[in-house]
Amino acid sequence: MDTLSAPQLTRTATQPVYRPDIDGLRAIAVTSVVLYHADIFPFRSGFVGVDIFFVISGYLIGGIILRSVLTGSFSFATFYARRARRILPILIVVILATCFVGWWLLDASDFFLVGSTSTYALLGLSNFSFWRLQGYFDAEAALRPLLMTWSLGVEEQFYFLFPFAAIVLLRIQILRSYSLVVLSGFTIASFAFGVWCTARYPATAFYLLPPRAWELGIGVTLAAVEINRSPFTYRLSRLLATASFREFLSGLGIVALLVAIFGLDKNTQFPGYYALLPVLGTAALIATPQSRLSQVVLSSRPLVFVGLISYSWYLWHWPMMSYLRIVAPAPPTSWQLGSIALLSFALAVLSWRFIERPFRSNAAPTLETLRRYAIALCLALIFPISIKVGRGIAERLPERTTQIAEMVGDRLDGACTAGWMETEPRLTSDCVHDVPGRPSIALLGDSHAWALSPGIRDLAQSAKLGFRIFTKPGCPPLLGVSVTRMEQPLATEACAAFNSSAIRRIADDKNVKLIVLAALWDNPVDLYVGHPVGANSAANGLELLQSGLMRSIETLKRPGVEIVVLGDTPYFTVDPYRIALADSLPQRRALFCLVRSDCSVLFTGSIGQQYLRKHSTVAEAVRTVALRASVTHFDLMSSFCSSTSCLFRQDDRLFFLDTNHVSKLGASVALRGLPLPR
Repeated sequence: MDTLSAPQLTRTATQPVYRPDIDGLRAIAVTSVVLYHADIFPFRSGFVGVDIFFVISGYLIGGIILRSVLTGSFSFATFYARRARRILPILIVVILATCFVGWWLLDASDFFLVGSTSTYALLGLSNFSFWRLQGYFDAEAALRPLLMTWSLGVEEQFYFLFPFAAIVLLRIQILRSYSLVVLSGFTIASFAFGVWCTARYPATAFYLLPPRAWELGIGVTLAAVEINRSPFTYRLSRLLATASFREFLSGLGIVALLVAIFGLDKNTQFPGYYALLPVLGTAALIATPQSRLSQVVLSSRPLVFVGLISYSWYLWHWPMMSYLRIVAPAPPTSWQLGSIALLSFALAVLSWRFIERPFRSNAAPTLETLRRYAIALCLALIFPISIKVGRGIAERLPERTTQIAEMVGDRLDGACTAGWMETEPRLTSDCVHDVPGRPSIALLGDSHAWALSPGIRDLAQSAKLGFRIFTKPGCPPLLGVSVTRMEQPLATEACAAFNSSAIRRIADDKNVKLIVLAALWDNPVDLYVGHPVGANSAANGLELLQSGLMRSIETLKRPGVEIVVLGDTPYFTVDPYRIALADSLPQRRALFCLVRSDCSVLFTGSIGQQYLRKHSTVAEAVRTVALRASVTHFDLMSSFCSSTSCLFRQDDRLFFLDTNHVSKLGASVALRGLPLPR
C-alpha cells in the first residue's frame, strides 16, 4: 500500500540534507531564462527555466512540509517565517528600485502600471495581474518591468494552500494510506487541465496556479517517494541504486532539459505537453543524486555558485532589460541585452552577499520575524500604492511630457472595438450614428481601422453624414478566411463570426453609401486560415487573404455604394511615441542616446526610409484585389511619406501612437482626400 510514514532519516525532520547538484540545476534554470530574455542564440526556449524552478521548489519546500507534518513538528508560523526570510528581503529591494527608476523614466500610464503590478507582486498575486494584461510572449510583455514576479505568485499561492492539503492528507488515516495515489491523482489532473487550457486559454495555462500546480506537484511527489515505505518505493530505490540505470536516467534527464532549452521556441504551444520535457528532465536529475552527471557536473563549484545567486539574478535581470526596451525606440540588440545580463549578474552577487545571506541567517524568534516582515511589507507597499492611487503621478513630469502622453490617450478608447472573443459589432451611439436624410459611411477592419476611426467620425460630422464603425483587433475584414493566433486560439472562430455579422449588417443597410475596409494587411501570411478552419487548406496565406478580401467586396457591392480599400500606413522599425517621450525627458533622452548613436536624427520628427519596414508583396496583393474588383484603393503612405522619409510628428503633435497605429491627429491627416458620398 502506498502510504507515508514518519521516516527514519539521516536528515532533520524539516530540512533535507544540502544537495549541491540542485544548486547546479538552479544555475541551468536561471541562465536559460536570462539568456533567452537577452535574445542570445541558441537559447530559443530558455523560458522553460521557470519550469525547472517549479519542480525544484516542489521537491524541496514540499518535502519540508511533508516531513514536518509527518513528525508532528509543522508550524504555520515557522514555515511562513522561513518563506518570508527567503523571499521578501531582495524582492522588496528590487520592487522599490524598479519603482524609483520608473519615477525618473516613465510616463504616467507606464508608471501607473508599475505601481499596480508592484502592489500585486508584494502581495504574491502578480500572476493574476499579468494574466489580465498580456500573454507572456506578446510584444507588450517585454515592457512590463516586473513580469518576472508572476512565477513567484504561482509558488506562493501553492505554498499558501499546500500545507493545509498536507495536513488533511497525512492526518486522516484513510487518506494517508493512499497518499501517493492522491498526490499523483492531483498532479495528473492539474496536468490534464493545463493541456486543455493551453489549447484554448494559453494565458490561463501560463500564469495561473491550477494548470501549473502539476509542475510543483511532480517535485512534491518525488519528495513523497523518498519518505514512502511501500514495496513500490523499495523496488524503485533498488533500481536507482543500480549504476547503469541511474546513469541512463540522469542522461535521459539532461537530454530532455537540453531539448527543452534549445529545441522549442516562443511559437510553441506552452506549457501543454511540451512542459513535460523540462519537468520530467528535472525530476530525473533530482532522482539521481549519485549519478556522475550530478556529482561531477551539476555539483561543480561554478554551477553551484550561480545556483546560489539564482534568485537575485532572476529578480534583477528582467527589470533592467525591460527598462532598456522601454527607453530604446527599437528592440535592443543581443549585445546590449547581454551587457545587461552581465551587469545584473554582478548586482545579483552583491545582493546575495549583502541582502539574501544576512536576512536568511537571522535567528530572530518566529513571531518576531513575522512581525518585522509584516511591518516591512506594509511600508514597502506605500510607494507602489501611492503610484497606483495617483494614476502614475503625472505631476512629477514636465508639462511637455504630459501633453505628449495625453495625445496618445485615445489608444485606450475601445468603445467601438469588439474584444477578442466578441462575435458581434458594437452598436452604441459612439459606433452607429444616423443623420436624417443623409447617407452614412461604414468602417470595417482590425486595430488599424480602429486607429483611423476618429478621422472617419470627423469626416462624417463635418459633411453631416452618418457613420458605422465596426472594428475588432487582429481581425481583418475578410469572409471565408480568418486569422489564427497562438495567444488567442479561440479568437479564430470569433473573428470569422464577427466579420460575417458586421459585413451582413453593412450589406443590408441601405443608408450606407461609402464602405471603407482597413487592416494591417501586411500581417504574416501564415496567420490566415480558411474558414471553416481547414477550408481551402491547399491555398497559401496570400491566396487566402486575396480570396477573403474579394469575397467581402463582392458581398458588400451594390449599386450606388462606393467601396474603398485603404492601403496601410507606414510601419516603423522605431517607435515614434517613445522617441517623442525621450525628447521631452532629459534623463530618458540621455539613456536613449546611449543606446542609439543616431538619436539626434530621430528627434527631428521625420524618419528616413531606412527606419521603415518594407511593405511586402502582401500590400501589392491587396491593391491587385481592389483593381480586379473595380473598387477604389486609397493609399495612406503618401499622406506621411516622401521618397526619402516619413513624417511622424510636427513639433510635439504626434501622428502615430506606436510603430504602426495612427493617432487621432494622424487619422485626420491620413484620410484627407477620401471620397465622400453626397
